[in-house]
Amino acid sequence: MNNNIAIVIYYVNPKNFSNLPIEYTWTQATYYRILACEYLHLSISKILYLDSDILCLNPINELFNYQFNDNIALVIGNIETKNRYIKSLNLNFKNTFYFNADVMLINITVWKKHNISSKFISLLSTHNDFKFFDQDVLNILLSNMIINISDRYNYICPLIANNSNINTDTIFVHFAGSTKPWQTWAKYHKLTKIWLSYKEKSPWYNQKLLSPQTYKQAKFMAKILKRNHKHLLSIYWYFKYSLWKIKYKLKYLFII
Repeated sequence: MNNNIAIVIYYVNPKNFSNLPIEYTWTQATYYRILACEYLHLSISKILYLDSDILCLNPINELFNYQFNDNIALVIGNIETKNRYIKSLNLNFKNTFYFNADVMLINITVWKKHNISSKFISLLSTHNDFKFFDQDVLNILLSNMIINISDRYNYICPLIANNSNINTDTIFVHFAGSTKPWQTWAKYHKLTKIWLSYKEKSPWYNQKLLSPQTYKQAKFMAKILKRNHKHLLSIYWYFKYSLWKIKYKLKYLFII
């Protein structure tokens, strides 16, 4: 383990983004990457942004050898994603691909030069027709100023899929989707075992996995237990799911 690492925690006031849209799967924390360039531009010239559901499996030295050439960021995208989502949204950008904003190596100097943070907040505050909020906006604002690199730097593996595989040269594995490796209903997935092996070596080794807290999560738990032939436990969680859903619907009914 490399002990020559400094961890600095920045506390962000969520009121900074009170006018920006959120929903169940996206909280205001998704906008914190915008502030990173504002806080850190005096001390560093580039920043690697990673979402919290990303695990590093191999050295990243090669990533920092890429040249920006006056571009704002190195990103990972594909044409299929653009064709699937962007045509329906009618977004205005010049790239031939749509990138996932959960992994970005950002050129802070050029980001500041183009005033991206202010433009980001302005655009997202005045439009409510974005499907993926900050990601859609970044695809617009960084249009024609990004470099698309190999997907081994953002290999997306949703844990809801039962047979996800990763290549040995994968740098970052991205546990995208609503199911995360720190949730109990994901522990049967083979890729979760990789995440857990790293957790055991971390300062958070004694932290418990999260149990279902909502009826939707209880349903996930029941389905995955059934898939893994844990039938009695599956019945238990289907019962919890039904009970929690009824309570939620009754509470919502009385509020109305």
